Amino acid sequence: MSTFFKRTKHTLCGLVIDIGSGSVSASIVLSERKKKLPEILYTDAAHMPIARDATPAEQACFVRQALFLALRMIERQEMHTMSARGEQPRIGHILVCCSAPWSHTVTQMIHFEQDTPFVVTPRLITDIIQHADETTGAHSGGRTSAPAQDDQHIIEKTIIDVTLNGYPVRDPYHTEAQEMTLAHLRGLTPTHILASLKDVEEYLHTDRATRVHTSASVLYCVLRDRYPDIKNALIIDSSGEATEIALMQNSVWHEAVTVLYGTNSLIRDSAALGNTIPEEARGHLRTYKQNILSETQEKILTTVQEKYARLLNTAVSELATRYVVPQTFFLVLDHTDISQFLIETIKDALRGTGKYTEQQSILISPEQARDFATLPRNAASAPRHALGAYFFHMVHTQSEVDT
Repeated sequence: MSTFFKRTKHTLCGLVIDIGSGSVSASIVLSERKKKLPEILYTDAAHMPIARDATPAEQACFVRQALFLALRMIERQEMHTMSARGEQPRIGHILVCCSAPWSHTVTQMIHFEQDTPFVVTPRLITDIIQHADETTGAHSGGRTSAPAQDDQHIIEKTIIDVTLNGYPVRDPYHTEAQEMTLAHLRGLTPTHILASLKDVEEYLHTDRATRVHTSASVLYCVLRDRYPDIKNALIIDSSGEATEIALMQNSVWHEAVTVLYGTNSLIRDSAALGNTIPEEARGHLRTYKQNILSETQEKILTTVQEKYARLLNTAVSELATRYVVPQTFFLVLDHTDISQFLIETIKDALRGTGKYTEQQSILISPEQARDFATLPRNAASAPRHALGAYFFHMVHTQSEVDT
């Protein structure tokens, strides 16, 4: 990937923004080329209302308000954080990660072969991708079940895998082959997200370089890098209002499906069924299988769990029509307190396909955040902050292929 950082800099300070389905968070991140992990200096978040049946226009307004609130909090902290460390680095770059339903990601598998050997060049790859776009459409690729959005724009285009003569290669250029397969990933986001980001740049009066990615591509790149022995897995990102399920096969991101139901949805439904407030409903989810709830409360949990499992099962079954669905899954979750409930629900959904009896779950929660970034002492961090910081560090310290 052609990095947007200046390669001569050994230390880079950046702002990492995560636009989730239920909140917007922002982190000040320090990346030093000689260090294995980045450092998160400060993080703050603004939550969107847990509103039932919000219209698309209301949802766009929630995103915009949360984005500006999070950035105002970060703006107040930037100089204080730097001066407290006795350092002068200024935020030089902004990295934005957009989650479902504000983005979706597709991968296009492109095959090219000739009877006689050819030499792989950047121009050849560009021409092959352009020809594939003209033949199948610019947004084609995986049959992702993302919600329909008008005026979606491509925010990233990246080659994530190259196979020459049936063998994967890291650096394909100037190599001779007779056949080549490219995995070309695209990320898209709707107009109103890009418009809000443009307003943010004007609000900050900034000339800082801004790069926008989908959260699915960020999670894939980080988890592939940090768990190299796991070649096949589902990457499940459970956020406030949506759950995105991506499939990785042979270390290549293939396709994602989106369920418009997340942790906020569980809390809303539990509260409505129990005629109680969201905070109490969340407490019931935390006590899953602890034998301390009433029979009525247990029935409510069973009802919402079955609903969520059915939705997940439908999404995974869609993937199963085209792929062998792995039995390993990553679960990226901001709140550890309901992790047991979600892991069991996902396992029920996978078992419901009739093909899977045992699944290996790898939880990426606040407790695992320190595996991806250095945090202030005694500080906790949502995993998306740490994953986004690690991706920022990867792009700063590594070189990838981009077209």
